[in-house]
Amino acid sequence: MTAFKEGDRVRLVFDIKNDGTLFGKRRGLVLQKAGNTGYISRKSILNDDTIYEVHFLESNKIIGCKEKELIPADLDWTPPEYKKGDQVKANVNLVYQGKQLSAKGSTGRITAIRFLPNLGYIYETLFEDANGLYCLAIENQLTDITR
Repeated sequence: MTAFKEGDRVRLVFDIKNDGTLFGKRRGLVLQKAGNTGYISRKSILNDDTIYEVHFLESNKIIGCKEKELIPADLDWTPPEYKKGDQVKANVNLVYQGKQLSAKGSTGRITAIRFLPNLGYIYETLFEDANGLYCLAIENQLTDITR
């Protein structure tokens, strides 16, 4: 991940929700949406996580964000195709170290989403034929079966 410094313009790659630390606001309330941009105003460490205070000028709010939730604002970015809980189908055989984990056409549910600047969104998916193993897939390896 990229280390940011004060004054850097950054973009959120995930919605930021209240984790219970913002007093007076409902837990789970979306505070800032993925794609919003802001400026780093301060950096701190909390429980081994680097936390950046990001000033979102449009809403005039300062929100604490983890490094993994941010990318430089000038990088190309598109919103994620899928969200946690979506039902998907594998467009290809999903293989790890030569072993097939899930076959093309298998259905599963997205359980988590990660973001890597050089790859985009990575979807942790539990497929029915994967014997309890989670598979990592990129967007073009999946099709939403609920649309």
